[in-house]
Amino acid sequence: MWLADYLQTYIERDVRSLINIGDLETTARRWISVLKTSFIIMLLPPHHRNFNKRLIKSPKLYFYDTVLACHLLRIRDITQLETHPLRGALFENYIIAEVAKAYLHSRRTPPIYFWRDQSGHEVDLLVEDGTELLPVELKSGQTFSPNMPDALGWWCRLAGEFSDRLMLVYGGNDSWELEGMTVRPWFSV
Repeated sequence: MWLADYLQTYIERDVRSLINIGDLETTARRWISVLKTSFIIMLLPPHHRNFNKRLIKSPKLYFYDTVLACHLLRIRDITQLETHPLRGALFENYIIAEVAKAYLHSRRTPPIYFWRDQSGHEVDLLVEDGTELLPVELKSGQTFSPNMPDALGWWCRLAGEFSDRLMLVYGGNDSWELEGMTVRPWFSV
């Protein structure tokens, strides 16, 4: 009930009056700007290093509050989430939002990005630390499977010298090292 009231009060009334919108179907760009400014959503920019590949240059949209995202998707309890077709996307949203919030709480601009080329190869999260990049693969599965780090393996072959640290965050509970990659549970991020 609280989320429905919040949505109606803040999004449909307060935000609408902030930008003086009479028509709810107005341009998405203005809505995105206000939702971003009010920390409802964030836009994760693509990383600029192309490694001789054609890149996707549009940012990805994430909610700071994944409970609000679930509410908008009409997911009402955990059992619906466990089998929902967007479970992986919501898991990715949650981890990326938590990483961004950790930086923001430290009064730092989050040095986080994603990377995707036009062939569909993607790294879910890149954390830039000076000249170093930490590629992070995000998997909602609670049990580790051997194909989970495939994207990180592809990244290593492409990035060469830029791939000395790798991380996989998954929906399980254990942490370990695997062939130069750190595997961490979702709650340790």
